[in-house]
Amino acid sequence: MTDLWELVAEQANIYGTQKSAGWEDTTVEEIKTSTALYMRMSEKATTPEKLLEQPSVF
Repeated sequence: MTDLWELVAEQANIYGTQKSAGWEDTTVEEIKTSTALYMRMSEKATTPEKLLEQPSVF
């Protein structure tokens, strides 16, 4: 069975090649890194110090 990360990289490269003449193939590591960054950026503040820094919604 093909690894999920390999499949994502393969499909991204197929799409990129079709859409951009200057496309450079991406790697599994690049896909993992970008996914981790997206996940990290979407995290909400959970520590009391961070919650105090957030503006109140009320």
